[in-house]
Amino acid sequence: MPLVRCPDCLSAVSDQAPVCPHCGRPLHPRKLPDDLEQLSCALVLEEADFNDPNLAALLGELMGCAEEETATLRGQTPLVVQRALSCAACMETAQRFGRGNSLSVYLDEDAVPGRLSRAQPI
Repeated sequence: MPLVRCPDCLSAVSDQAPVCPHCGRPLHPRKLPDDLEQLSCALVLEEADFNDPNLAALLGELMGCAEEETATLRGQTPLVVQRALSCAACMETAQRFGRGNSLSVYLDEDAVPGRLSRAQPI
């Protein structure tokens, strides 16, 4: 069982470990299927322009909450907007956001609050 260095925290880790036990970074690149439509994806709002008047309505629609409730989301990015979508559906939805918003598509299983900082966008 040889040891390798984690690229993020530089700790010694078994070459068999799927993630670094110290910082949680995935250690082996994930092989994506040839057909990306087989993946379950999540759309994540990385940065948001909360001054954009259309953003509250769009977040309310996509997240199933009242527009007034979306005001409480200010400063909570990254924010999972939708889950269990195909890659094409994520890209289509991402196009509805204005220029002041930054979005990424992640594998659905990576789009949980504690793991987003370590997950790699597709």
